[in-house]
Amino acid sequence: GLNSPLRVLENGRSTGTLVNKQTGGVSEMASGNIDVRSIIGVLVVLIVGLSVLPIILDAVATAAASLTGAAQTMLNLIPLFYVIALLLAVIYWAVGTTKK
Repeated sequence: GLNSPLRVLENGRSTGTLVNKQTGGVSEMASGNIDVRSIIGVLVVLIVGLSVLPIILDAVATAAASLTGAAQTMLNLIPLFYVIALLLAVIYWAVGTTKK
């Protein structure tokens, strides 16, 4: 379900920290249940994705040298969208693991 900050304080705990009811402060960090396979999967995607980036940069630079105008501009944007896609994949993974 969806936990509002007020409901989290009523329950006395949240997913990331344990709240001390007497002082209202954070008493200790809760042990996270993040799947190790999931972390390794994201790291593999990042490593492979970032290692392919120079190949994409070289191919785009070679192809863009023979183009002009709008075609060259759109081709030069391919690495930007590639990096944005990698970042979105990591953000999607982070949001997905914190919702569990």
